[in-house]
Amino acid sequence: MPLAPEPSRQPELSFESSAACELLFLLKWLSSGEAERRTGRPDHLAPGVVVPASVVERVQTVWEDGLPFWELLVVAHEAGALFGPLAAGEIEERLGAACDRVDLEPALRSEPEEDRVVILERLARLCGDTRFRRRYLRLLAELWAVIEEEWSSRQLPTITRVAEECRQKEERNQPWQPLLRGAETASAILEAGWERAREEGSATIALCAYGGSLVLDLPGLQLFAMTIKGVSSLDRDRAAQLARRLRALADPTRLVLAEILAHQPRTVGELALDLGVSQPTVSSHVKLLREAGLVTGSDGDRRQLAISGDALADLLTEVRALLGGS
Repeated sequence: MPLAPEPSRQPELSFESSAACELLFLLKWLSSGEAERRTGRPDHLAPGVVVPASVVERVQTVWEDGLPFWELLVVAHEAGALFGPLAAGEIEERLGAACDRVDLEPALRSEPEEDRVVILERLARLCGDTRFRRRYLRLLAELWAVIEEEWSSRQLPTITRVAEECRQKEERNQPWQPLLRGAETASAILEAGWERAREEGSATIALCAYGGSLVLDLPGLQLFAMTIKGVSSLDRDRAAQLARRLRALADPTRLVLAEILAHQPRTVGELALDLGVSQPTVSSHVKLLREAGLVTGSDGDRRQLAISGDALADLLTEVRALLGGS
């Protein structure tokens, strides 16, 4: 199942980091026992990151219905704190104020009716029971304080880089999905979310370091959370893609073709005359350059071919970045 709708009906996409979504995934890990399956210990979230036993116990008992902490994202959305970093010291104040004005009956079209009822009950309790609200938000703040430094210093820079790469690929109509892990969300739920995004014309992809994936219908927002690949996987993928594009230039004839086209557009016939080779030979070389994104235009006899300056500049930039250049 693809992570995005067919190109002809593509909504406008934005790619963001989200401490709130990260926190939801961590809460899910601790409440479901996933943390132990991932790290070998029920109180470990990442290497060197240990959650106090009292926090683990409170996470596992704050709700007893087995549903993930969806209400957190509803409240964070109302607070304007759904995307970007969120300091542990801000959670009680920002989310607490949002509890007083949050919509207590959001549509939540992504959720089965029985789950929606549970989420509405949670929101009502957060709104009406101030003592419970304080305990709930204090728990979130304590948990995020455990992971905040690790996320901010180690994960956020990679997320920011991947988000920018996704934006650039989206602008160029190139696939951004290979930068992310496969979605764990059921295909029917994903497709329903994309259909709502098509109707509304936009969606936001929250890129996360932890967790898996989610789809949530929020007021005025279709939210998809996806997990980025690990740094080593991203680097291997990036190197493999770069090597494929460099191979297109790793031939004397194609390199000369690129040099000619960099100076002025030419037809296949003109290139054949320039190089003293047959037109089929030129067409074969042009095909490889086009597949690498370096040449634009048709290879028909009378069609003008040209070098893609942007693609060539991107290729050189990626080579410099990979080799540590400026």
